[in-house]
Parts: sequence; structure tokens; C-alpha cells
Amino acid sequence: MKWAKRIAPLLLAGVMVFSLAACGEESEEEVSEAEETALEEISDKESEAIEKAEEKESEKVSEAEEKASEYAEEAETAKTTAEADKDAEKEAKEAGVVEEAEDKESEAVEKAEEKAVAEAADEVEKAEEEEQHIEEKEEKAETSENK
Repeated sequence: MKWAKRIAPLLLAGVMVFSLAACGEESEEEVSEAEETALEEISDKESEAIEKAEEKESEKVSEAEEKASEYAEEAETAKTTAEADKDAEKEAKEAGVVEEAEDKESEAVEKAEEKAVAEAADEVEKAEEEEQHIEEKEEKAETSENK
């Protein structure tokens, strides 16, 4: 009986190992088929998700490139406008310098005319004074001859 007590657990252990080995193989095959189906479904879904993500990314890249192109055009336009403004400002400064020079020239001409008129008036006044003086001398001379 001592041997029977030792052999019985060994036999039971062998049966359990055999049953586990048999069950494990069948379940692996069943799980393998289920796993393959699930993996295929997951793979298909992943492929679809990847394709959608790539399409969205491609669209976003295209949109970004379009915006970048628009910004580049706007920057070029702004640059051209700034250059035109700079040229216009330069021309305005030059025109201002010309206008300023013309204003100074006209002021100088006016001053010269005023000076010439004043000098002419002085000369006329002197001439009148001399004429009066001469007339006075002539009158004195005539009065002295008449005496």
C-alpha cells in the first residue's frame, strides 16, 4: 500500500501532464486561428487608419504649402510696396529739395527786386533833390542877374 500511495500520485501526475499537453495543443490551434482572424482584422483596420492618416497628413501638407506660397507672395508684394514707398519718399525728398531751392530762389529774386526798387527809389529821390538843388541855384542865379 505504501507503493500504491506513491504510484497513484505519479499516475495522476502523468495523466494531468498528458491532458494538459493535449488541451494546450488544441487551444493553441484554436487561438491561432482566432488570433489570425483578429490580427487580419486589426491589420486591415490599421492599414485603413494609416491610409486615412497619410491622406489627412498629405492634405495638411498641401494646405500648409499653399499657405506658405500665399505668405511668400504677400511678402514679395509687401517688399515691392516698401521699395516703391522708399522710392516715392526719395523722390518726394528730392522734390522737396527742389521746391525748397525754388522757394529760396524766388525769395532771393524778390529780395533783389525789392533792393533794386529801393535803390531806384533812392536814386530817383537823389535825382529829384539834385534837380531841386539845381533849380534853386538857377533861381538864385537868375535873381542875382536880375538885381
